[in-house]
Amino acid sequence: MSDQPTSETLRLVEGRESNRCIVCDRYLRAGNWPGMSHHHRKRRSQTYGDPERHSPSNVIDVCGTDNSTGCHGWIHQHPEQARALGYLLKSYDPEPSQVPVYSCRRGWILLDTD
Repeated sequence: MSDQPTSETLRLVEGRESNRCIVCDRYLRAGNWPGMSHHHRKRRSQTYGDPERHSPSNVIDVCGTDNSTGCHGWIHQHPEQARALGYLLKSYDPEPSQVPVYSCRRGWILLDTD
């Protein structure tokens, strides 16, 4: 099992929010501050062997290049708030496709697995 989402999954994820951060609506451009990340709502360390590990329902695009900058950093620095908005899930939560996430552009949405 690959430790990264497929290029097809990344195209779906990037197109879903029109290449914008799902949290703050910043236009995402690789190489520009604060950068961009493909954030796993349910952490990779919690999903080994899970079929939704790298599915579009578990991956969201956020600004920030790691767990400390931009909205990606905010998610990891404020886990309870991020969890309430669906940006971060615990290992025992339902599958990501069953947990709504808040898009600053579209409100509460369920993300498909394909």
